[in-house]
Amino acid sequence: MSAPVPELVRDFIARGRDDEFIANALGHPVAQVRKWRDRIAGTTGARAAMLPAARLVPHPKNVRASLGDLTELVASIRAVGLVQPLVVTRHPRRRARAQDGTPPTSTGQVSA
Repeated sequence: MSAPVPELVRDFIARGRDDEFIANALGHPVAQVRKWRDRIAGTTGARAAMLPAARLVPHPKNVRASLGDLTELVASIRAVGLVQPLVVTRHPRRRARAQDGTPPTSTGQVSA
């Protein structure tokens, strides 16, 4: 059985860091970081990627009717970044549809 993925690697991936950054920061080969990323993704075909906020569109089945007060959320994202990645699916016309959560574009371009 293979060793578990280091928690710091999971954290870097969740924060959207690329493989080269993680490899350099931790002193591991890029190939090892890619193996860890693949193991985290499992067999679902999921992968982490950086997308410009402008490419995100809300999913039509999002159950949120209102976003409410985002003051604390904005402050948290600015302070520590987005800890839980936004789940998106492919969308026609080369855009990304927010699957779980609301993309920053619908909240007035929240930038951390």
